[in-house]
Amino acid sequence: MDRNGFKDEIFINNLLNVQPSNQKEACLIESLQHDEFISRLCISSSTISSKLTKALLHAGEKRDTFTYLEFYNCQVRHDEQAKLQSLYENGRLHQLGFYEQPRWLMILEKTNESLNR
Repeated sequence: MDRNGFKDEIFINNLLNVQPSNQKEACLIESLQHDEFISRLCISSSTISSKLTKALLHAGEKRDTFTYLEFYNCQVRHDEQAKLQSLYENGRLHQLGFYEQPRWLMILEKTNESLNR
Protein backbone atom coordinates (compact mmCIF):
# COMPACT_ATOMS: atom_id res chain seq x y z
CA MET A 1 0.00 0.00 0.00
CA ASP A 2 1.28 3.47 -0.77
CA ARG A 3 0.71 6.72 1.09
CA ASN A 4 -2.66 7.18 -0.64
CA GLY A 5 -3.93 3.77 0.40
CA PHE A 6 -4.06 2.27 -3.12
CA LYS A 7 -2.46 -0.95 -4.21
CA ASP A 8 -2.65 -2.61 -7.62
CA GLU A 9 -5.22 -0.12 -8.86
CA ILE A 10 -5.33 1.43 -12.32
CA PHE A 11 -6.29 5.07 -12.49
CA ILE A 12 -7.11 7.17 -15.52
CA ASN A 13 -6.45 10.71 -14.45
CA ASN A 14 -8.03 13.47 -16.54
CA LEU A 15 -6.73 16.93 -15.75
CA LEU A 16 -7.97 20.19 -17.22
CA ASN A 17 -6.25 23.59 -17.25
CA VAL A 18 -2.85 22.66 -15.87
CA GLN A 19 -0.76 25.82 -16.09
CA PRO A 20 2.86 26.58 -15.17
CA SER A 21 3.20 27.12 -11.43
CA ASN A 22 -0.48 26.60 -10.59
CA GLN A 23 -1.58 24.22 -7.82
CA LYS A 24 -2.62 21.49 -10.25
CA GLU A 25 0.82 21.46 -11.83
CA ALA A 26 2.57 21.41 -8.45
CA CYS A 27 0.47 18.48 -7.20
CA LEU A 28 0.86 16.58 -10.46
CA ILE A 29 4.64 17.02 -10.45
CA GLU A 30 4.78 15.85 -6.84
CA SER A 31 2.74 12.75 -7.64
CA LEU A 32 4.74 11.91 -10.77
CA GLN A 33 8.01 12.18 -8.86
CA HIS A 34 7.01 10.30 -5.70
CA ASP A 35 3.94 8.12 -6.26
CA GLU A 36 3.18 5.17 -8.49
CA PHE A 37 -0.62 5.26 -8.66
CA ILE A 38 -0.79 7.28 -11.90
CA SER A 39 -0.82 4.81 -14.77
CA ARG A 40 -2.92 6.66 -17.35
CA LEU A 41 -2.85 10.43 -17.68
CA CYS A 42 -4.92 12.66 -19.96
CA ILE A 43 -4.18 16.39 -19.84
CA SER A 44 -6.55 18.83 -21.54
CA SER A 45 -6.54 22.55 -22.38
CA SER A 46 -3.25 23.12 -20.62
CA THR A 47 0.16 24.68 -21.02
CA ILE A 48 2.88 22.12 -20.40
CA SER A 49 5.96 23.57 -18.71
CA SER A 50 9.50 22.24 -18.82
CA LYS A 51 9.17 21.31 -15.13
CA LEU A 52 6.11 19.20 -15.85
CA THR A 53 7.78 17.59 -18.86
CA LYS A 54 10.74 16.69 -16.66
CA ALA A 55 8.40 15.04 -14.13
CA LEU A 56 6.60 13.14 -16.92
CA LEU A 57 9.95 11.93 -18.24
CA HIS A 58 10.96 10.84 -14.74
CA ALA A 59 7.74 8.88 -14.27
CA GLY A 60 8.07 7.29 -17.70
CA GLU A 61 11.67 6.26 -17.13
CA LYS A 62 11.47 5.17 -13.49
CA ARG A 63 7.95 3.79 -13.03
CA ASP A 64 6.72 0.73 -14.86
CA THR A 65 3.17 1.65 -13.87
CA PHE A 66 3.06 4.89 -15.91
CA THR A 67 2.26 3.72 -19.45
CA TYR A 68 -0.38 5.98 -21.02
CA LEU A 69 -0.14 9.71 -21.74
CA GLU A 70 -2.35 11.91 -23.89
CA PHE A 71 -2.54 15.65 -24.43
CA TYR A 72 -5.72 17.28 -25.77
CA ASN A 73 -5.74 20.91 -26.92
CA CYS A 74 -2.48 21.56 -25.04
CA GLN A 75 0.46 23.82 -25.67
CA VAL A 76 3.57 21.63 -25.68
CA ARG A 77 6.85 22.88 -27.10
CA HIS A 78 8.18 20.82 -30.01
CA ASP A 79 11.41 19.92 -28.20
CA GLU A 80 9.38 18.77 -25.18
CA GLN A 81 7.18 16.65 -27.47
CA ALA A 82 10.30 15.04 -28.92
CA LYS A 83 11.56 14.14 -25.44
CA LEU A 84 8.23 12.53 -24.58
CA GLN A 85 8.12 10.78 -27.96
CA SER A 86 11.41 9.08 -27.07
CA LEU A 87 9.65 7.38 -24.12
CA TYR A 88 7.13 5.91 -26.55
CA GLU A 89 9.79 4.86 -29.04
CA ASN A 90 11.80 3.16 -26.28
CA GLY A 91 8.73 1.21 -25.16
CA ARG A 92 8.37 2.96 -21.80
CA LEU A 93 4.96 4.37 -22.78
CA HIS A 94 2.43 2.12 -24.48
CA GLN A 95 0.30 5.06 -25.60
CA LEU A 96 1.31 8.64 -26.33
CA GLY A 97 -0.92 11.11 -28.12
CA PHE A 98 -0.92 14.80 -28.94
CA TYR A 99 -4.33 15.98 -30.20
CA GLU A 100 -5.37 19.47 -31.24
CA GLN A 101 -9.03 18.91 -30.37
CA PRO A 102 -10.50 18.92 -26.86
CA ARG A 103 -10.91 15.46 -25.34
CA TRP A 104 -14.68 15.75 -24.94
CA LEU A 105 -15.04 16.44 -28.68
CA MET A 106 -12.99 13.39 -29.63
CA ILE A 107 -15.00 11.18 -27.28
CA LEU A 108 -18.24 12.56 -28.75
CA GLU A 109 -17.03 11.85 -32.30
CA LYS A 110 -16.03 8.27 -31.37
CA THR A 111 -19.39 7.71 -29.70
CA ASN A 112 -21.26 9.01 -32.76
CA GLU A 113 -19.16 6.77 -35.04
CA SER A 114 -20.01 3.67 -33.03
CA LEU A 115 -23.71 4.58 -32.96
CA ASN A 116 -23.77 5.08 -36.73
CA ARG A 117 -22.36 1.62 -37.49
